[in-house]
Amino acid sequence: AHVLPKLRSRAAARRWSGIVLVGLGVAMAASGYLLQVSVDDQVRSAWRVAHVATSLAWLAVLVCHGALRRCSSARP
Repeated sequence: AHVLPKLRSRAAARRWSGIVLVGLGVAMAASGYLLQVSVDDQVRSAWRVAHVATSLAWLAVLVCHGALRRCSSARP
């Protein structure tokens, strides 16, 4: 809900982490889909690794994004 207003305002705070979250979210969704439709076991295993890696990265960036929010809201 806060994404479009922040993009329009050109506010720089936490923009990098939000953009990375969107990119990782797309990669996570794509790898999850490809994991389900893969027929070959080796290909499925590669998509599984990619999906777990993007999911963990997304989670780490989400934690940073939230921590940055707390830090910026604590400033006067």
